[in-house]
Amino acid sequence: MKYESQRIAYWFFATCMLLFGLQIVYGFIMAFAHAGMDGLHDIIPFHTARATHTNLLVMWNLCGFMGAAYYIVPEEAERELYWPKLAVVQLVAFVAVGVTAIIGFHFSWWEGRKFLEIPRPLDYLVVVDVLLFIANIGMTILKGKRITTTASVLFFGLLMAALLYLPGMIPTVNQTVDSYWRWWVVHLWVEGVWELIMGGILAFLLIKLTGMDREVVEKWLYVIVGSRSSRASSGRVTTTTTSARHATGCGSAASSARSSRSPSWAWPCTASPWPRRAAASTPTASRSRGRWAAASCRSWARASSGSLTRCRR
Repeated sequence: MKYESQRIAYWFFATCMLLFGLQIVYGFIMAFAHAGMDGLHDIIPFHTARATHTNLLVMWNLCGFMGAAYYIVPEEAERELYWPKLAVVQLVAFVAVGVTAIIGFHFSWWEGRKFLEIPRPLDYLVVVDVLLFIANIGMTILKGKRITTTASVLFFGLLMAALLYLPGMIPTVNQTVDSYWRWWVVHLWVEGVWELIMGGILAFLLIKLTGMDREVVEKWLYVIVGSRSSRASSGRVTTTTTSARHATGCGSAASSARSSRSPSWAWPCTASPWPRRAAASTPTASRSRGRWAAASCRSWARASSGSLTRCRR
């Protein structure tokens, strides 16, 4: 271990393993419940076990990412952590929020949103905790002797993970809109920024364990950043148009009534640009063309300079 402040990473990794073990325990509880052996139902109902299980996944992943950053960044920046004691405070606060959330789940204190069941007051504490973490590693990189691509990509991934948590806190009374903002957190974390974090970690490991040339590894890291950014961007456009269609109720019996009171951004329900496909009216035909319509509608919209006025299911 090159720097003394890197030792804080051990406590993050230890906490990560404890959370992972607890997730496995709740996974077994659900597995036995599925098999008909639900003896703990009166104490831990299935929906409580499921919420705890999925949120523990998020917790130990974040804890592991933080520990990795506290180990990698000092060595990449060639200096001690800027605020070592702040890292300890941040870990204690993170664990306290997590324990409070898990206990709250068992007393039905949650928001009821998949992967984001954590109650809103605790959401704000999570944001503060992550901001402390970002500030600590950011100042360490900024004040270091060098700024490497590996450390920069790792920091950028962690920063975007923090920022993309915020859309899940946007208040809304519409279930479709709420699901859309939840998508920003869940899918853009997994499909957009977690790969950047893992790319930074793997680049560091390749350089240290195999002796590969840093220039070669970091060039490939740029390729990863570009590919992940383009995929995340294309996924956001796809879901935006799909959410708009469902929000307006296109293809349903009440679509004509809804179109008169839909907002300006809504997906209008007018004639389909594919007459032969639209002519099929049986339930089987409607289901069979669902996937085709989703892909074709996007292609047709792009060919029409983004106009979505005639798209329908």
